[in-house]
Amino acid sequence: MLEDIREITRFVFDTFEPENEALSNPKICHNVYRKLALLTGKANFIAEYHLNIDLAHEISTNSSLSGAIFDWRHLFNGELEALNVLAKDYLQELTLLSLKDPSCSNHSLVGKKYNMMYFYFFVKERYNVGYIDPCDFMLTSLILKPKIHDNQNFDMANPSMLNLADGKLRVALQNHLRSIKKLLDVELERLKRYMVKNYTLEMVL
Repeated sequence: MLEDIREITRFVFDTFEPENEALSNPKICHNVYRKLALLTGKANFIAEYHLNIDLAHEISTNSSLSGAIFDWRHLFNGELEALNVLAKDYLQELTLLSLKDPSCSNHSLVGKKYNMMYFYFFVKERYNVGYIDPCDFMLTSLILKPKIHDNQNFDMANPSMLNLADGKLRVALQNHLRSIKKLLDVELERLKRYMVKNYTLEMVL
């Protein structure tokens, strides 16, 4: 979950930040920063609240359709849905980043990694950070393959399933989200330094 976001973000930022390449639109750069910050905040809340609840007793007594388990599943799916909206919104904003270069005007930096036509379709229609089945604990997700570097490749779907009835897997997911959040915080700091170095407040607002 969100490992694709981290990989795409790092790829795009590596394209312009190390050499301080000029971007075509400061406002889009600020929007990317703002939307990534919202995304990491939601991921942190899911890790530290919803995945920090001890469900061992309810699961061991097979009470998956009642009480605390029902409430947890319902609330967790609501937070995952909110995270999915933020992830899709961020990815769509990221596609608007391009270099201020006449030779590649309006060419998305994401397009150096993915086929843009299918990327738009996939993010809008299929992308899902995760959803728990209403009758069990299976977390199903469909994200982007993070290691693609071929914009002619249409095979970008990366499906996965995780049984959150297993306490060890819930802890593993929690630690995974914590790790991804820290890595994305590093990318946020990179983008912040870039904006401070290159833009005034009037340019980004």
